[in-house]
Amino acid sequence: MKRLRAVVIALTITVLSGVSVIAVESDAQPAVPEWVTKMNIKGDIRARFERVEVDGDTSKSRFRGRVRIGAYGDVNEQMDWGFRLASGSDESPTSSNQSLDDFGSKRKVWMDLGYFGWRPAELQEMYLVIGKIKKPWEDVSSLVWDGDFNPEGVNARYRKNGITVQAGQYVMKENVTGDDPSKDIGMTAVQLHGGIEVSEDIRLLGGVAGFIYQNVKGSEVAKSDSGKTLSNGNTTVDVENDDGTVTTLWENDYEEIDATIVLDIKRRSVPVKFYGEYVLNIAADSDEDDGWRAGFKTAYFSKNLSLDYSYRDLGRDAVLGVLADSDFGGGGAGSKGHSIKAKYKALENCTLGATLHLADNSAKDADVDTVQIDIIVKF
Repeated sequence: MKRLRAVVIALTITVLSGVSVIAVESDAQPAVPEWVTKMNIKGDIRARFERVEVDGDTSKSRFRGRVRIGAYGDVNEQMDWGFRLASGSDESPTSSNQSLDDFGSKRKVWMDLGYFGWRPAELQEMYLVIGKIKKPWEDVSSLVWDGDFNPEGVNARYRKNGITVQAGQYVMKENVTGDDPSKDIGMTAVQLHGGIEVSEDIRLLGGVAGFIYQNVKGSEVAKSDSGKTLSNGNTTVDVENDDGTVTTLWENDYEEIDATIVLDIKRRSVPVKFYGEYVLNIAADSDEDDGWRAGFKTAYFSKNLSLDYSYRDLGRDAVLGVLADSDFGGGGAGSKGHSIKAKYKALENCTLGATLHLADNSAKDADVDTVQIDIIVKF
């Protein structure tokens, strides 16, 4: 009996000791990693009505949605990171839109950004980023790139005294020809950009960039999920295979030289920017190897209203069509015409927008007019 009593007392003491430890631990605040306190969550939601007419006949009339949410933060004093998810009907590199149809079925979510960057402690003007990144190039517009395109690769930037120099290498398509990595489609990008103060409220900015693709000519043109060839205006050639099928190949290489200029006038009454851009594909054997865009846009004025007008003329082989503006002229290269945009800040972090594209698409030999009405909220 004494032995049993001793065992019970020992077990009781052990249990009570454990309870007291748990109580002490529960009162202590759990340690929060420093990087968590430095993390920011940002996103936006857009509702859009879009109507597209081709030669006066309605081609598309639809409601579309776009949702994007991302997290951004610091790894340490020298490194940062970012990750964003986005909606989209498919894995298109130039659109995060999702058409509202199929009886409210569930929608896909895609990785839109995923990167980390490094800024050396001893060289703060330098920034190196790797992964799926935001377009880093200054003042290069939708004449060359669609607004939703986020390249995958590595980019190094050096910025000091208003001058930016950057260079990067990007992966576009692997295994184009067998398993030979030297035949993969890639792109080397370089840019020099800077500005000068003309006066207290007038600044002139300009830059020149090179977007040099490798192994495009003779490679099979990219295709969508449905098998549609995504030449998007570029000149192609069809080759019949031994089994009777046809393969579509790019007819030209793409080595694009892009020059931009911006006159930024920060007047209090109506701040305005005048801009111009010219792109030339020096590797194309084509009469449509260049393009240009010119226009102006205002900052918010007159009860939070802003305007943007431009005219562009983009040759079929001036830029790689699969990555060009997906809205103007039905998307891709080979269109010219007018763009008119208006935005109104209706509420805090809520914007109303309207866009009108009046385009002549030479690749489709048709007039393509597009109207877009947007409601955008940001958080």
